[in-house]
Amino acid sequence: MLAISGVALPHRAAAQESESNLNLDAESAADDLDIWSGVEEILVTGDMMPVLGLDDTVSVTTFDAATLEALGIEDISDLAAMTPNLSINTISASTPTFFIRGVGLNDFASNATGAVAVYQDGVPISSPALQLGQLFDSSVEVFRGPQTFGNERNSSAGLIAASPRLPTGEFEAKLRMDLGRYNLQDFEGALSAPVSSDGTLSTRVSFRYTVRDPYVRNRCGGLAVPTQDACGANTSPRSDPVPAGLPKKIGDQERWAVRGLLRYQPANTDMDWILNIHGSSIDQQSVLGQVIGTRFPRVQTVSGYVDPAVKKIFDNHQQNLRDQGLTAVQARRAAYLPTLSDVTKEIKRADPLNGAYDMVGQEKLDAVGGSLRGRLSIADIEIETISGVESYDRLRRTDFDFSPNSMLNSDTDDRAWQATQSLDLNGELERLALSWNAGGFFLKESLDSKSDFLFNFTQDVSLPRAIRQTYSQDNYSCGVFGNR
Repeated sequence: MLAISGVALPHRAAAQESESNLNLDAESAADDLDIWSGVEEILVTGDMMPVLGLDDTVSVTTFDAATLEALGIEDISDLAAMTPNLSINTISASTPTFFIRGVGLNDFASNATGAVAVYQDGVPISSPALQLGQLFDSSVEVFRGPQTFGNERNSSAGLIAASPRLPTGEFEAKLRMDLGRYNLQDFEGALSAPVSSDGTLSTRVSFRYTVRDPYVRNRCGGLAVPTQDACGANTSPRSDPVPAGLPKKIGDQERWAVRGLLRYQPANTDMDWILNIHGSSIDQQSVLGQVIGTRFPRVQTVSGYVDPAVKKIFDNHQQNLRDQGLTAVQARRAAYLPTLSDVTKEIKRADPLNGAYDMVGQEKLDAVGGSLRGRLSIADIEIETISGVESYDRLRRTDFDFSPNSMLNSDTDDRAWQATQSLDLNGELERLALSWNAGGFFLKESLDSKSDFLFNFTQDVSLPRAIRQTYSQDNYSCGVFGNR
């Protein structure tokens, strides 16, 4: 009986389970018929009008003040390492070229305004010498792709816009100090405070100061008398002697910038006026690099100069090849490619902190400017006006061949100023459910430039060794725009 019961019980349980599953399926089906039960009713309405246009798609990278500080970004050139598709090349502290998605202008001239626009507090910075301004107490936006509407002048590749932190009408103070190798000292501070008791007038003053000792050894430094063959140079008959008394260490840095903001916000209005006064200075040795010759077979420059660190790598390869049975000529030829490969794959093997320079130039840049930015409404029309003035005076003496040979040096003295005005209007036509935008801009800039280029590419003494380029340029630019 127990055995029979043991066989019958499972069938009875299966029947009960089947009946239970049927009941659950029926209840689930009933629930599925009213899945929105208990949900509050939502009524969606819309206008029976066609869409007049779509907003442009924008690719943008944004850095707020805290992010810039955390990343240790000093000026706009440092953004390239943190921004996709942005490339910034510099040959000095005030000579950049900008590229976004490969589009830009590869020209380092004083009047070369590229395809990437740079804006400081809404003011277009036309002169390349001013486009690498120090970043402090501000935020930055990098727009990729053409900016085809509004006052985005010369921005067919993209736009970089820096905006300062504004006064808030409350007391705020900050001071940051960073210390590093080679006696690096970097100070940044800001002070914000109300000016009037009713809060309509407030101010913010901020600054940044950076200084650093030289850190690159110059093997041509400290000569007692001018020397024709020094620092490992294989000079040509036309090469000038290496001067005496050159510094033994190079690569110092001294930069400062200060900005003062005054903000006026009248009570019971939507007006907002911001006066921006700023200035900056650069006084440091010109940027120098390392020259690595590619002339076959001894990895030398056109003038015959071979960097000692590169020569050491070359000699090691040549000796190893000699040990393998190659002749001196065969080993010298075969050592060329592996030497270049070693240097390019691991540049520190070429000892970049030791160089041989026959000229250590100086770069000085003094800049000052100001702007007035206002926002207000008149008869339901929002108005923004921005007026700006910028100027600079620069001296730049640079050795471009990075060797003890007098191959290519330049001496530039230029000064420029610009005045800009932009107006932007926004409004709506309620009857037509239509938004519109219109405005215009004007720019006047003036540039005086004098450059001397000294070069020595050949032993032909009949060819000139110097070119002087002197010019003045006045540029006027204006435009109007509208959109609905």
